[in-house]
Amino acid sequence: MREEDIAKFDAIVRRYIEKPCAEGAVEVMQTIWDMKQASNAEMWKTAEEYYEILYENKDASPEQKEAVQQRLDDLLAPYSNDIAYYAFLKIKKQQILDEGMG
Repeated sequence: MREEDIAKFDAIVRRYIEKPCAEGAVEVMQTIWDMKQASNAEMWKTAEEYYEILYENKDASPEQKEAVQQRLDDLLAPYSNDIAYYAFLKIKKQQILDEGMG
């Protein structure tokens, strides 16, 4: 979870700590759902941009390849805590760039 998500979640928990359990639980679960949906949408958009850049530059020169790799790493940085997503995109990047350079 990102810091802003944790802060939002914490505020909701504090607000509902004195309310009936079911009422608070519903709001907390809805908030978690909303945050997950937003996160998934961001991940999807990032993956689309990532692959677009990757395929457009698969035949890049060695000099261009460095700049492309940095841009892709920058796109991926916010997801370093999601190991499977992070690893998949990094591996795919290396395969495609290696193919283009080969």
